[in-house]
Amino acid sequence: MENKLSFKMVHKSIVSLSDTSLPELVVLTGRNGSGKTHLLEAINEGKIQSSLVTNHQTDVLLFDWNSIIPKDTGIFHPSQHQTQRSNWFQQIRTHQENSFKQVQQQAIALGIPAKHCTSMRKVRSLDKEKLEVILGDPQKAQSIHTNLQQHLQNQARNIFSQTQRSIGDEVWKKAAPKVLNENPELFFETSESKFFNNNKLLWGEVDAFQQAFGRLFSTYRELIHQNDRLEKYPANDEGGLIFLSQNDFIEKYGEPPWDFVNRILEVCNLEFRVEPPPMHEVSSYEPKLTKLSNDIEMRFKDLSSGEKVLMSFALCLYNASDDRQEKHFPKLLLLDEVDAPLHPSMVVSLIKTIQEVLVEGKGVSVILTTHSPSTVALAPEESLFEMNPSGPSIEKITRSRALSILTAGVPTLSVSFDGRRQVFVESKTDAYIYEKLYQAYKQYLDTERSLTFIEVGITNPNGVEQNSGCAQVERLVNTLTENGNSSVFGLIDWDGERTPTDRVFILSPNVRDGIESLLLDPVLLAATIIKENHQFCVDHKIIEKDDRYTDIGGWSRAKWQCVTDAIQKAVLDGKSEKISLEITYLNKMVLKISADYLHLDDHALEERVTTVFGFLRPKNNNAGGLMRHIITSVLGDYPDLLPNDLVITFKELLDARI
Repeated sequence: MENKLSFKMVHKSIVSLSDTSLPELVVLTGRNGSGKTHLLEAINEGKIQSSLVTNHQTDVLLFDWNSIIPKDTGIFHPSQHQTQRSNWFQQIRTHQENSFKQVQQQAIALGIPAKHCTSMRKVRSLDKEKLEVILGDPQKAQSIHTNLQQHLQNQARNIFSQTQRSIGDEVWKKAAPKVLNENPELFFETSESKFFNNNKLLWGEVDAFQQAFGRLFSTYRELIHQNDRLEKYPANDEGGLIFLSQNDFIEKYGEPPWDFVNRILEVCNLEFRVEPPPMHEVSSYEPKLTKLSNDIEMRFKDLSSGEKVLMSFALCLYNASDDRQEKHFPKLLLLDEVDAPLHPSMVVSLIKTIQEVLVEGKGVSVILTTHSPSTVALAPEESLFEMNPSGPSIEKITRSRALSILTAGVPTLSVSFDGRRQVFVESKTDAYIYEKLYQAYKQYLDTERSLTFIEVGITNPNGVEQNSGCAQVERLVNTLTENGNSSVFGLIDWDGERTPTDRVFILSPNVRDGIESLLLDPVLLAATIIKENHQFCVDHKIIEKDDRYTDIGGWSRAKWQCVTDAIQKAVLDGKSEKISLEITYLNKMVLKISADYLHLDDHALEERVTTVFGFLRPKNNNAGGLMRHIITSVLGDYPDLLPNDLVITFKELLDARI
């Protein structure tokens, strides 16, 4: 939706502004002092009117990198929460009993026989069909039903009004008026469990960049405990809560939220995981993060400035994907240099989340100010604008113009430097795999330069990678290079046909189809299946009975050739041409490997391997799962079994001229 800005009153350096129409995503740059921050403040305060904003309390949000901190709601106390719940519902029950006399009298006065008005449950059950049977007059039944429902709703509003002061929970205070408007009869519910099973009361509401995991996780834990009780002690009241099977439970309440949150953190390349509450307890719970690299436990407030920015957008992605808690997204989001503390490789995730989750997914218009050449280089060109202080005015500019603004007056400045090279790869899985391998084998490279691997696609919450592939790598690398980024490169699979350029490298060209055929090399695959299922290997004559995984490091070349021949025969189902290629490994061993095996489509090879060796399939549940397992399990034990062509590729990237 177009965002039209119009000047209303002076704000600091913004003394005027011509009427301006902006697209949904704007990346606004300009020299220091050009008025970018003042512009965002003016829009936020209504001194510059946005056509998207009608309520400045709810429709617009302004953050800078210091204020966009994930709001940690702290410790959640289930026992205190239960006390608040019981106190409020006891007041509701008291006023229900007082209201029943009026409801009963009104129902009888309308002409409903007294025997059908002996309890609130009976009165509430009188729908039009029942009244037609009781009264024998459809027209009269319709009129009485309408009057009765109106009276019930009035009494429900009265119960809410009388008990509103008893609400001790802030979330319920916000949710209760909405519940009353949508379902007033809930205030006649006599079951405490059913009353609080209403979604708005159960899950609450949070802001798009806020986390209330303490409440969310504890609520889900209580639902599990409640369901366990219902299995052993079923409710005996008609229409009460019932025990749900695991599938029905997940369909109604969703998957465990801690699993969903951790998947989002992984999607966003954040090396943190959130710990679930202890399931055997009902104790107080404070959500904490564990840093995977060092197993340190920390609170959200203890994150670094860059981590806070990324965590905020990870929470935004979670809130956009999970529909349990009600979420409020603004119509216009103003971001003032939130990219300032970010490493260039992290800017990719930021831009993707803003564009795909907020703009495209939630219809939020975004204005992001920046001084970062990386952000300008990675943003869509149609989103680039300049803040011109001479107007002041907001003007559309090209990427090259934006980059020249940011490097003006510093002619010797390069967007990057020779020591660190950013390597774009086809997917998140590839980025993870290459980074793991690079960290494990950089000792073999003997250079002070370094590589950082960045994916071009994005993984949605369901684990599906989008906007990935070699074409995206080539486009992005070419764009960045043309605009002055001299330290960016690409690394893609051969796929049987790709050719390298001076910027985009191929993994093992004319040798391997791609990264899967490197890590599923017959040597590594043999080591994996021997470690995972020794008896299978013996039964299928891949190894001898006395062969052991712990001995493979000392095998001769002839022994390895025999074993890898058996592996290839099993995977290729005996169908292979006689052409073979010589593959060298880090331990200097040279083996002849079938070209049919090495050139087999990566995904077809992966499918064949997990089909022939079915016990490996569970290792491959997540994208690249089996490859990750081989890196940590087999190469962790025998690092010199890695094919040498990967190290050669790394050296080529490091030695490439900038």
